[in-house]
Amino acid sequence: ARKAMAAVEKKGLLDDLYDSANRIEVVALYFTQRIANESIAFAPLHKIYCDYVKRIFFFYCFHRKPGRTELYEGTMELYGLWEKRIKKYDLQSEFESIGEKMAALVTSGIEKDIKPIGTNKI
Repeated sequence: ARKAMAAVEKKGLLDDLYDSANRIEVVALYFTQRIANESIAFAPLHKIYCDYVKRIFFFYCFHRKPGRTELYEGTMELYGLWEKRIKKYDLQSEFESIGEKMAALVTSGIEKDIKPIGTNKI
């Protein structure tokens, strides 16, 4: 995290990073403090929100140390909630896809046994 922060500072982007992280925190607080309904915002925002938090995760690691976990608490709470929901939807989709593939196999005749000669009754 320190190396990444040093690289950002060297490029002169540290102020921009603090600004964007603080803006993300404000957005997260609206949802985590139940001022706005996060379940409505999930569909249009979850991808860009979670991708951005992942991209600057080094920033949060740098600032959130033992004893200082209150920093960007809203961001981490919303990120954790939405990441779990994304995983749930991904697994649900995968489960449905497997079910469809299984159904296709069953209807293709895979369940039929090939009987050895002499075992069929006339």
